[in-house]
Amino acid sequence: NCRDTPLLRQMSLPIYHRGQHPNAGTAKKPGRSQVEIQMGSVTVKPGDFVLGDDDGVVVCSPEELEIWLPKALETQRVEENILAHIQSGGSLFEKLKNLEEHLEDLRQGKPSSLKFRSPEE
Repeated sequence: NCRDTPLLRQMSLPIYHRGQHPNAGTAKKPGRSQVEIQMGSVTVKPGDFVLGDDDGVVVCSPEELEIWLPKALETQRVEENILAHIQSGGSLFEKLKNLEEHLEDLRQGKPSSLKFRSPEE
């Protein structure tokens, strides 16, 4: 839990918490650092990255971040292009590569996923 939330909301510091609590922590018992902790069902190890926004929180190792970050940046680039296309009056359907094939696969019980056009297409 977190306290002083009205003040924290005014700061440009993202804080993620489950709720508010009026009591302060203690300075009589020092905490520990560089140890594994649990965040829900996820173990966070020293050196891990904890990244979050309004949609949620992700925990990953430096190795995982190296793999995921380029994919996340590409997803963001494609989604920004789609949003700009829609905001300028275009249709989301124009940005789908395989809508008909995807729907047909689903009708037949086959696994499928939608594919989006890259900004260059």
